[in-house]
Amino acid sequence: MKRYALTLLILAMVCIAACSKKKGAAPAPAPTGFVDSPYLSMYVDSSFHFATDSATLSTISYPSDSGRADIKITAVRSIGGIGYTVSFYISNFTGINAYVIAPPAVSATYYVGGVRHYAQSGQIVIATDTNNVITGSFNFVADSLVVTKGAFNVQQ
Repeated sequence: MKRYALTLLILAMVCIAACSKKKGAAPAPAPTGFVDSPYLSMYVDSSFHFATDSATLSTISYPSDSGRADIKITAVRSIGGIGYTVSFYISNFTGINAYVIAPPAVSATYYVGGVRHYAQSGQIVIATDTNNVITGSFNFVADSLVVTKGAFNVQQ
């Protein structure tokens, strides 16, 4: 019974927090044409705009009594015969939260062709987590590449 009461209390706190106005910058808007469908969009070095409508979400659940799960978000696109991939991994995913990139527990990777750019700093912000749909924003620095204005909408 205590477990249900605690769950109800946490749910009530999340609802109250979700209804309050947030200070600071608004999350990056969805690219035109991607509002209700899966997408991932970002800028690399403020000039190259990467956008795709093939973003996917994978969940790795642990034993049912642990309540622990990891998630992986992946987006792929080919431009001019070159393959581009963006991949995020969040270990011990807890829902709406700002996850600081700290490999290997929270990671971001950007592939251009066969070249991997592995982020060492940045964050992934989960804005919504409902009905197997996750939306959010992100930014990171991978090698010498600076990724900004990242936004995604993925579903399982």
